[in-house]
Amino acid sequence: MELLHLLENIRSPFGDVFFSILTFLGGEASVIVLFALNFWCMDKQLAYDIGFSFFSSATVIQNIKITARVPRPFVRDTTLKPVEAALGGATGYSFPSGHTQTSASVFAPCAVSFRKRIWLSIICVLMILLTGFSRLYLGVHTPEDVLCGFLTAVGCSAVIIFLRVKFKDKWIVPASCVLIAGSVGSVVYGIILNSTNVITTEFLADTIKNSAACLGFAIGTVLERRFVNFDPTGTKFKHGLIRFLIGAFAGLLILYGPKLFYKGILPFDGLRYFTAIFWLVFLYPLILNRIKNKKTA
Repeated sequence: MELLHLLENIRSPFGDVFFSILTFLGGEASVIVLFALNFWCMDKQLAYDIGFSFFSSATVIQNIKITARVPRPFVRDTTLKPVEAALGGATGYSFPSGHTQTSASVFAPCAVSFRKRIWLSIICVLMILLTGFSRLYLGVHTPEDVLCGFLTAVGCSAVIIFLRVKFKDKWIVPASCVLIAGSVGSVVYGIILNSTNVITTEFLADTIKNSAACLGFAIGTVLERRFVNFDPTGTKFKHGLIRFLIGAFAGLLILYGPKLFYKGILPFDGLRYFTAIFWLVFLYPLILNRIKNKKTA
């Protein structure tokens, strides 16, 4: 807590804005953007590294959160005042840091992939470190939270990269099946904790949304490998940009559009997260492949 109070005393309006932006860039948006760009337009192998690293570490992190159930630092110490703009993204339990996990699980594979262009790898490493520091600066996580989130994500990323190097493409479907089992297990575990009044419905909702997104990715990956096998190699910049903008807009519409008509219904929240990720991994590549095949014919 001493470090958080020290950072609180040196905050500035510029720092508040700067680190709030870094937190945003290290959040879910970076996963969706970098995964979709690579999967649809650039490097499918890197997309798999990002996707499996993120969803595997996110599943581990979520289960640790609802098991440890550590309150936010500003809840434990009411004299600590977090940056107000950061409170909207500071939901759920504090330990471990989900933003740090997200940033590390995305940018660690990118750093490895870009190792021949060292300046890009350095930028990726800086993004991980600055995202973790931003959570301390904003007063919404402790150093323990950040360190655990970082180690979990980097550990999962290392395992994924090892599997890819060792087994080429043969690891993808088995890894997807492990994710499916882990996601289902997380939901069951969350429901048990909620039914026994250990966690509230609010925290159960986080578990359901995380698990639903993970299921969308894992099931979508298995189906895509079996029925689509989309190949983005050779995509021209103009076509890739149009492809990305259309796909991303549709994905955001699937994810956030239903919220206009309902709010806070757990099964529907899980369904929209599942469908949005399923769109990214399977439905949109399926449509792109059929368009490509018609043009070829």
